[in-house]
Amino acid sequence: MDTTGGADTAIIWPPRSAAPALGQTIATAFHLLAASGYLEPDPHLRAQRFPAYFECAVLDTIDEGTAYAIGIDAVALWMPVAAEGLPEAELDARLVAIDPGLAERDLIFHRILHGRHPTGLGAYHWLMILGVHPDLQGQGLGSSLLDAHHAYLDQQGLPAYLEAASESARRLYLRHGYADAAGGPIELPDGAVMYPMLREPRTD
Repeated sequence: MDTTGGADTAIIWPPRSAAPALGQTIATAFHLLAASGYLEPDPHLRAQRFPAYFECAVLDTIDEGTAYAIGIDAVALWMPVAAEGLPEAELDARLVAIDPGLAERDLIFHRILHGRHPTGLGAYHWLMILGVHPDLQGQGLGSSLLDAHHAYLDQQGLPAYLEAASESARRLYLRHGYADAAGGPIELPDGAVMYPMLREPRTD
C-alpha cells in the first residue's frame, strides 16, 4: 500500500526483518514519556532495553494484528480485539530474558490497561503504539498512519481504542475523531497518567 506523498511517505506493511529497526524507532520516540519512566525508571537502562522490548511488540503485531510503517521512521501497531475482550495479561518470557524487572512492570502495566478497555462495545481495534522518530515529528507521518487504518475501520464499521501517553498525543487523537473514554485518565503506580480514548467508525 502506498500513500500519494512519494517514496519518503509510502506506507508499507513491514516484514519481520524490519522489527529491530522499528523497535529502535519506538524506543527513541517514547524515551521521555511518563509511562516509559514507569516501565524503566533508569534512563540509561531504558535506552538499552527499550529497543528489544518494543521489537517484541512489533513482531507480535506483524504476526497477529496489523502493522504499518513509513520507512523505519514511523510505525503504527494495531491489534484486533474480539467482542469478549482481551485475554488476561501474562508474564512474557521474552521480556524476562531482556530484564526481569521490566517484564514484571510490563505485566502490571498491561493488567492496568486491560482493566480499562471498553466493555459492551463489540469487536474493535486497539492502537497499541503509534511512534514517529523525534526528528520527523510534526510532519504528518503519524496522521498518515492513522488515516490508513481508520479508512479500513470505517469500511468495516469497527470502533478504535487507544491510550494516549501525553497531552500532545491526546490532542492529535482528538483531531482524528477520538473522544475521551469514560472513567477519566489511567494512573500508573508511579503517578504517570495515560488517556483512554475511543473513535466510532464514520459512516459518511
